[in-house]
Amino acid sequence: MKTIALDSMTLDKMAEVATFLSSPDSPWLQRTFPDGICLFKHLLSDKRVNADTDPLVKRLKTAQKCLHTYLVESGEITHNIELEILGDILVSCMWSCAENIRLGREIEKLLEMMRKRYPEIIKPLIKSRLESGVFKVTVDSKSLNKVSCVLDQSSGIRDICKGQLSDLLNCLLTTLTRVTRAHAVGRLTKSDQDLLYTVIKVCLQVFQYYSDDVSPCVWTDVSQDTNGDLQLALENLLTEMVYILRAESFSSDCVLLTGSAVMFLLNTAPTSEVTGFSFWTLLHQLDSKDEIHIGHLILQNKDTGFFQSNTKETSCDSLYRLGHLSLLRGFVTSAETATLLSHNSGYLDHGDEVIKGDNYNLVRLFQPILHFCKGPVNLQYLAFQALSKWYKKVLQIINKGDSNFTVLENLYNSSVLSLTWDLIQLNCDSPVDNVAEFCVEICSMLLELEQLVKSKKGNVTKGGAMAKELTDVILDHVVSTSWTVKSRYKLLKVVLSFVSFSKIEELYSDLATHLLQCLSTSTLAVSATDVYRACLIQIRSGAGDIGATWTSQWWNFMEQAVTSDLSLLRQNAMVYLVPTTLKALPDLSECILTHITTCLENCLNVEHRNRVLLAWVSVAKVIRSLISGFKVPEETLSEAAFHSNDDVRSAAFGILCTTLKTAEPLSLWEDLFLRKTLPLNLNVDSAAFRQRLMGDVKKLAIRCRDSGLALVKSAHKNKDSLTATVDFVDWLLELCMTNLHPGVSFQRRKTCLEIFQVLLQIFKGFHESKHKKGQDQENMNRFMLFCKEMEKMDFCCTANWLCILHCVVDGTDEVQNLANTILMKYFPPSLLEDSRAALTTEGAVCQILSHGLQLCNTAWSPNNNSGSLLCQYVWNRYICGEGLCFDIDYQTDTNHHCVRYSGKDKAKSPLKFIQFVIRDIQEAVELAGHSPLVGADSRPIQGMFNLLNSLLSEKGNVTEVIPDKTLEPILENVVRLSLQTTQLMSDILTGGDNSDTCVSFADITTSLANLLPSTTQTLRDVSSSDYRPLLTWCANNTKESCICVGRIVEMFLLENNSGDCIAQLPWLQRLGDEFLSVFIRHRHWGAIDGCRVGFTPYCTALFSSSNAKFCCLPKQLLAKVLENLTSNSAASSVTRRSGGLPVLIQTVIVSEKIIGQTECLSLTLSSLLSVAASPLPTTISQTQDLPQVHAINMLNTLFSDAGLVHLLVSYISSGMVLVINSFSSQSWAVRNSATQLFSTLISRMFGQKKSGTDSSSNPNSMTITEFSAHYPKLCPLIVTKLEAARKAGFHSVAQLPPVLFPILTILSHLAPQTATNSFVESVRDVVCQAAYSPVYSLRELAAKAFPALLQPCERQTIAEYMLHRLSISSVKCRLNYVHGILQQVDKLLDCEKSSDKMASSCLNCLLKSDWLIFDADQSCDFVKAMYMEVMLKCWVSLHSETKMALKEKIQSFAEKCLLSKNTTSTPSKFQIGEWLFSLELMKLLFSVFEWDDGCLQQIISTSLHSTSEMRPACVQCLKNSLKSRDVQFDNKPVWLQIKVSLFQSLRNYGENCMISECLDLIVDIHERYGPSMDDPCPLDIDTLTWTNDLDPSSILSAQFLEMSAICIRSAVEKGCVKHSELDVFSEKLELFTGLNGTNRQQMAAARSLCITGCCILTAKTKKNLELPITRLIMSTFNLLHSIQPDVRAVAGQFVSRLPRRSSDIWQHTDLQTAVCIQVFCEFVIAEFSWSDHCILRLCARLYEPGVILELLDQPEVSTDSDTGGRELGVEGKYLHGMLLSILQNRANVVGLYLCAELLSIMEKALRDLEGCCQFLSQSKEDNVIFPALASPETFTCLTRLLLFADLSLTSGMVTDADVVDRVEKSVQKLSQVRVLCLKPFLGEILQKILVGQSR
Repeated sequence: MKTIALDSMTLDKMAEVATFLSSPDSPWLQRTFPDGICLFKHLLSDKRVNADTDPLVKRLKTAQKCLHTYLVESGEITHNIELEILGDILVSCMWSCAENIRLGREIEKLLEMMRKRYPEIIKPLIKSRLESGVFKVTVDSKSLNKVSCVLDQSSGIRDICKGQLSDLLNCLLTTLTRVTRAHAVGRLTKSDQDLLYTVIKVCLQVFQYYSDDVSPCVWTDVSQDTNGDLQLALENLLTEMVYILRAESFSSDCVLLTGSAVMFLLNTAPTSEVTGFSFWTLLHQLDSKDEIHIGHLILQNKDTGFFQSNTKETSCDSLYRLGHLSLLRGFVTSAETATLLSHNSGYLDHGDEVIKGDNYNLVRLFQPILHFCKGPVNLQYLAFQALSKWYKKVLQIINKGDSNFTVLENLYNSSVLSLTWDLIQLNCDSPVDNVAEFCVEICSMLLELEQLVKSKKGNVTKGGAMAKELTDVILDHVVSTSWTVKSRYKLLKVVLSFVSFSKIEELYSDLATHLLQCLSTSTLAVSATDVYRACLIQIRSGAGDIGATWTSQWWNFMEQAVTSDLSLLRQNAMVYLVPTTLKALPDLSECILTHITTCLENCLNVEHRNRVLLAWVSVAKVIRSLISGFKVPEETLSEAAFHSNDDVRSAAFGILCTTLKTAEPLSLWEDLFLRKTLPLNLNVDSAAFRQRLMGDVKKLAIRCRDSGLALVKSAHKNKDSLTATVDFVDWLLELCMTNLHPGVSFQRRKTCLEIFQVLLQIFKGFHESKHKKGQDQENMNRFMLFCKEMEKMDFCCTANWLCILHCVVDGTDEVQNLANTILMKYFPPSLLEDSRAALTTEGAVCQILSHGLQLCNTAWSPNNNSGSLLCQYVWNRYICGEGLCFDIDYQTDTNHHCVRYSGKDKAKSPLKFIQFVIRDIQEAVELAGHSPLVGADSRPIQGMFNLLNSLLSEKGNVTEVIPDKTLEPILENVVRLSLQTTQLMSDILTGGDNSDTCVSFADITTSLANLLPSTTQTLRDVSSSDYRPLLTWCANNTKESCICVGRIVEMFLLENNSGDCIAQLPWLQRLGDEFLSVFIRHRHWGAIDGCRVGFTPYCTALFSSSNAKFCCLPKQLLAKVLENLTSNSAASSVTRRSGGLPVLIQTVIVSEKIIGQTECLSLTLSSLLSVAASPLPTTISQTQDLPQVHAINMLNTLFSDAGLVHLLVSYISSGMVLVINSFSSQSWAVRNSATQLFSTLISRMFGQKKSGTDSSSNPNSMTITEFSAHYPKLCPLIVTKLEAARKAGFHSVAQLPPVLFPILTILSHLAPQTATNSFVESVRDVVCQAAYSPVYSLRELAAKAFPALLQPCERQTIAEYMLHRLSISSVKCRLNYVHGILQQVDKLLDCEKSSDKMASSCLNCLLKSDWLIFDADQSCDFVKAMYMEVMLKCWVSLHSETKMALKEKIQSFAEKCLLSKNTTSTPSKFQIGEWLFSLELMKLLFSVFEWDDGCLQQIISTSLHSTSEMRPACVQCLKNSLKSRDVQFDNKPVWLQIKVSLFQSLRNYGENCMISECLDLIVDIHERYGPSMDDPCPLDIDTLTWTNDLDPSSILSAQFLEMSAICIRSAVEKGCVKHSELDVFSEKLELFTGLNGTNRQQMAAARSLCITGCCILTAKTKKNLELPITRLIMSTFNLLHSIQPDVRAVAGQFVSRLPRRSSDIWQHTDLQTAVCIQVFCEFVIAEFSWSDHCILRLCARLYEPGVILELLDQPEVSTDSDTGGRELGVEGKYLHGMLLSILQNRANVVGLYLCAELLSIMEKALRDLEGCCQFLSQSKEDNVIFPALASPETFTCLTRLLLFADLSLTSGMVTDADVVDRVEKSVQKLSQVRVLCLKPFLGEILQKILVGQSR
């Protein structure tokens, strides 16, 4: 038999082979490989790509055993034909699976067994494969990659290739030459780059594996030998590689790999000296134009355009190219030890700067690598990586033996360490990606080198620049650096591996404090945790009691973190500290929990207990996940699970769901507890809580599954446990389904869908997940069979399918997409048959498709998305999957699509549907062209385009079901239709103006006004309600059509070979021009963003194309924009940030980055920087479009892109230089754009503004030295600009240069350093002068910048000197100068908060300059306020001893200030800062006087009746003191007295703002400290005259309600309350909580309930207060179901305070809102069942008669809507249960009045019920899946009607037999309506009513 060619090896051939192997002539092969044919078919098919590798590896191992057994046992085999076939199959499999390392190795073992036994058969097969697949003129990247893989995997193939080495090298040379030629002409595509990388990789492997064959050809003269051709090929190959190293536009991966390949070739030299000499020769002649000699190879010059002229040898200073760095990197990594330690003396003349007189290659490498580390930013990552590798190589060489210790000693005594340390200090916080990590790694290796020296020679004395030990140097640096610098913690972590913690604690006493400060930030938390972890490792490795050691060192630190007032600190402590501690020291779990439990028992207040409780559950959660069998105290866990805090509840769920063993079954207590708590947490507003809940539920589901799989192995023994597990999962499933009905909130629906998806993933998707040993599919099948026998866990039943289908039409895209994903992935298409509804699959699909098309034909985007998803579901499941065909017609009279089933035809159904969609779009476009208004109203185009995009986005689906020849004209038609739509929308907006300009909004308004009726043409605002729908319609259509074009280009150019019509160059150019037109002409951001969505795949597909012409199209578009920009022909409004032009440029650059290229980025930035820096015309208009403005806007867009940050680091300096220069531009537009770019660049340089840190500290700190190193262009420019500003002077406002703003802002972000430099000396004096400018903002900026220009040791001296200047008489008239000095001192004090010495010194200096306060003629209130602020800051910074010494003096001064303030007459002119001075004075008084001091109380009382400035200042300070929670202000009697004073002062106030502030403060004090006997009564309120003029809707009216609540409570407790007063209060309370109440009114009502609600509801005479109590109950329900989460929370606080029965499980004082609803229902049942009025109001709340019929008369089919927090259906269930309990409790004591009223309501409800039945029976609606009844409002109303009917019958409140009979008949009719039988929620209620009545 002829050997099967590998390229033609197909499954058909395999079938022939299988037939032959199955014949009687080859019985030995059948016995040898029972699974062989099936296995080999699978390996040769495409299925192996996505298949799991493990089973294939197992099968291959079995085949190896079989073949080995036979080869050992058998003798000579005569079946040569069979052996050839088997060998051919194995070679083909080897080639097919080469890229899968595991499969390739296993096949290689089979092949090796055959090769050793039958080499004469195997070797020709491999040779044939190589000749047919590789050794040919043109070779692709895939084939070469396979060659690379098999060279690594197979030694046999390497042996065969050795004989074909010349052919292989020639093939590589041909390919490499072709690629470099394409590069030379600028036609390098992505496929060329991939091919180049693969070629270089194979070359490297050749040099590595065949070094013995390559070496003679390089280092000896073989030109006359048989190896001459090989030498020539190597010479040409190396020439091409040098070309790659010299050029600058190849990808960095290719250049780096080339450098490594060249070094592998140099390593073939006969001696290490030759290798080293050749390396240095190549490195220093890389830029030469002359030939380069490497051995006997002569490398010819291939000009790249980058050579230096007439230079044979260059120094290190010019080595700034990637090619040089790649050689250095390659030499470090690949050179042998002998080469690195060899000498090459005499080659370089300039000597070595690092180690004099030593020419080790290893040492000489340091200098050029160091030079690169200080070089261009874009090469620093690779440079620092090379330096790290260099140090690793040094350590590796030294550790090989003591003979190499001389190298270490020389390095240690040289300047290498000091130079490296200097480099680390500069770059440990480098903005370049990963450079900081390399610095830390290098620092660790430096310390390791130091340790090696100590271990070998003891404490040696250094001869280098570093006289101290490196550990001491690093610690000194850490201690002297600000705590906000991130790098100090990285270095400290490294040092902790070499130095004991005791030494660090001795030198760095503030470590724990600074770690806490770091944990209160988001950026430093991880670094602080790393330091803490290093300390824990020391504790773990040390001797002694671990628990005692940790407690003494870290417990206080841990306690402060987990119970802190700062939420971010607490959160970081739970996320980082607690898990880190328990993972490093697991034995501490009991110790920590005991400590926290003790804290929990001794909490100071409610807030403190909540924080400690959070700490407790967080620690318990971690312990439970790490320790098996940990028992959680149920009482504490119960408190946490019902807690109002989301974080506490989340951690509680984590405790329940997390265990160390995933197969641990649920205990009975856990089962019951989860059933009680989980339903209460489905409607939670916090997205973070829901996300964590899903993680916990997933753990819970896995636990149930794994325990079920373990139990099902012995199902009979474990039946009870297994049944309990199944019951729980089934309950969880039912919980999800019963909470998905229409009308529920977004939060509830999304949570239930996510839980359902988790269950499907765990139980239905078991085959897709990775399992532990013993959890195979067989056990899973047994488990699911057990569930089926129990009729449980039916995930994919029809009812569930319908629930999920209705979620697809939800009003939010998150729910829509999630539901659609569940439908498509888990539900089979055979669920639609329902005999009860007489519903067939075809009929159901028609209904779904009809509803989907109806939603697509609306102008609302959520509807479009829902309709598109429904149609997409039908398309995938039934049109493509089942071949169903439909006839679809558009009915103009109803504006609906009529869908009819027309049979099955799998070949034609997809094409038919696609053609319908295109035809419908075409008709809609034609209609819109004739009449835009009619088209926009009746047939919006966007929905059908959305559908078309969805169909096209199904990758591979369209091309699989529609033939290419049929598809091509369809796609061409779609593209034309998209372009036609885009042009039409543009014409509508521009009025037919075809110019390439961005029209103004005024022009758009005019165009749209011409389309509207004449009555609305007078409107001229494009944002008006008349124009907005049209504008949105045009934008959406443009967006969808652009997306459609992009999808087509992406799918049929990038992914398939079809779509040739689209792949034609003119077509693609036209599409690009259309995208450009949209970007230029459109103003609507929706259209621009949609165009971006379509333009991105367009560019990506073109860049990824193997056609060079296609690759150039995005570049041509980019060049066109830049050219137009340069020629000043770009037109776009300056007020819209250049419209879509920046987006276009950004999209092109990002798309190019996706394929690994940055050519466009470099070109664009160079061009934009050049254009932006170009001079402006002599005469310009401020409204003129300038190219400079567009260029700056484009730069801003690029720098704002987070994905481009690391590529743009090297351009930040140039960008900031541009910004600083642009601030001086004469054009407002340039300055405006420059300001926006400046903001972006500042965030890129120093990071985003962080939260959680002290506002006075700078968490973005970077020292000036680091700043100069990272951005070298900026320092000289700053010096120049500041010097020019100094010469111009700062005293004239008109002459102040705008450039001061960006320069001072930059300096204000810098951190101080310990040493000064020339830059600081140059700018300090100028900044000081700027601090005295007449402009306030300039003074403030200069003051912020000033501390960075001082050394820490200079601050006190400078501050004293400045304050001393205030006492000089000459400055008294220079208030700007005085204010500037005070601001500078203020900023200096911020840097030295803990410096008692500096604070006391400054305080004394301030007291000497008291003329600022008391000399009214020489000062102003604004300066006085600054003076007081500085004095207060000094006072707060003092230590307690110093405060006692200065207290009397400061108190006397403050009282004198207050007296002066109160006695000074008000000036005739307005004083700036008068209120600010009053506020700062009051702050000082509050700080220097003790809170319980009578003097301070007198000051407060006086101030409350003082001037109009002192009164609000006093109230503000009181509010701050109350909120501070400071212990010194926590004095209840004082606050209660203040409350009385505040109320008394209300009589004297006439300003509403002052009254409002006082009322707020009174309520806050009452909430904090409760009532007092001195609280006012309602009679006292009547004396407030201003209450008569209150507007009911005003904020003051809401605040007055809270004040009234305090008075009502006081009157109730004193027994003097009047019913009329309660009636007025309760009426207003209910009014505020109603649907029309504002957020502020609802909050006021909730706070009022907290104040007096409990007092009224528990009054002894409550039966006399039936009406007010009823109103309070209704108000409470309103607030508990409010859509505002904060209102619900406050209402929950009120309910939590209500008295409860001792048997109640909810005995906690801080309950979740959902729990509060149940608690309040139980409270009403227990306390107010006697109230007829309350019962009737609750019944009216449950059901309002007549509403259901109104809704049915006006049905509207739309997507489901989000109802916020007000879930009327869920509320109805609560009301139903509560009323049922109340009426059952009163079964024997129902009065006549109540019976009559209930019967009246029931008769009305009965009429509604009968009317509903009549409407549904007469309805002609055929859609039973999406009926009008499914709308949220109608569904909710019907649900509450049925609940009321059930209440009437079940409670026995209706005894009339006729009424009962009518109710039963109506419910029976409803249950027979086919619409409702598909509704599981309503079906459950109906069944309950019918079953209850039959019993």
